[in-house]
This record gives sequence, structure tokens and C-alpha cells, in this order.
Amino acid sequence: MKYVLVKKMKDNVGNALEHIQPGDDFCWEIDGGTHTAKAKDEVRFAFKIALRDIAAGETVLCYGEPIGTATTAIASGECVHV
Repeated sequence: MKYVLVKKMKDNVGNALEHIQPGDDFCWEIDGGTHTAKAKDEVRFAFKIALRDIAAGETVLCYGEPIGTATTAIASGECVHV
């Protein structure tokens, strides 16, 4: 199991705490609950990974703050970068 850092429940991306390969299960803890998903892409240490599907035009949130807008649809488990 790989670990992802998530600070706020409203976040739709998290930061990889280790290198994640496609097919790896990853998890994060928030508000006393543990959540899991499966990686679709390679995600390098400290890169962002989608925690759920993100629609094109939707605000990307990390640590509870907007960090950008999705220019295309992003599936849960995909690397979110640039």
C-alpha cells in the first residue's frame, strides 16, 4: 500500500509520499477515516494524484486551497501535473 498526504476533506488531489506505479493501491487518512484507490498512472514522489474524478473546468484543490483548473477530465488515480 502506498501513502498519499491529504489535509482537507474537500481536496480532490493528494501528494504522493512515495513513488507510485500504475496498479498500486494507495491510501490516505482524513477526518478519522481511511480511503483507498488504485493508481492509473505512474506518480513520482511529491507529485499530485487525483483522489476522485475531476471534470474539465473544475477547480483542483490541494491542502484546501485552489491550485489550478483542470483543462481536461482527470480520472481518479491519474497523475495531476502541470
